[in-house]
Amino acid sequence: MDPGDPAGAVQFEHLEVAMRGAMGNGLHLDLEGKRVAVIGFGRSGQSALRLLHALGAHVSVADQKPESELTGMFTDVGGSPAGVFGDGQYERALRGSDLALISPGVPVALEALQKAKAGGIPLIGELELASRYLTGRLIAVTGTNGKSTTVSLIGDLLRTAGFDAFVGGNLGTPLADAALASVQGHRWD
Repeated sequence: MDPGDPAGAVQFEHLEVAMRGAMGNGLHLDLEGKRVAVIGFGRSGQSALRLLHALGAHVSVADQKPESELTGMFTDVGGSPAGVFGDGQYERALRGSDLALISPGVPVALEALQKAKAGGIPLIGELELASRYLTGRLIAVTGTNGKSTTVSLIGDLLRTAGFDAFVGGNLGTPLADAALASVQGHRWD
């Protein structure tokens, strides 16, 4: 294994070392007082809003749903955002933002996002934001078929072995919820 190449990690202890380097505290973003636009307000967007509030960001939310439908969704997300833009008013939400967080269901090719990117606004996804604040080790599963089964099995095996394991992402709970628990002091195994 090449110690400089985390992709070469094939044994669990090597993976841990590789991920420690990739997931270290140096990846945190200083979002205190920053203006962040959350584009897409489904389950991941709501989770990201909770995390961003905890990090001190001023958050605006934009979605294709009507604004009246969006405002009723804020009771479970730890407070109202600084701005709410329904009916696909993405450009308005992005105006003046320091960062744009894109929910998984929103195409990055969206014209408003491409304009924001061209204007210097960084675009990141909920998984990238969350991964910067996680404590503990991370196992990621990708592929075409069998991901949910594999992730569930890994989670069951880790819990049976006595680890405090979070299982989520596209499978149930968004990763930003685990990151929020980390920010609030929870230490994952």
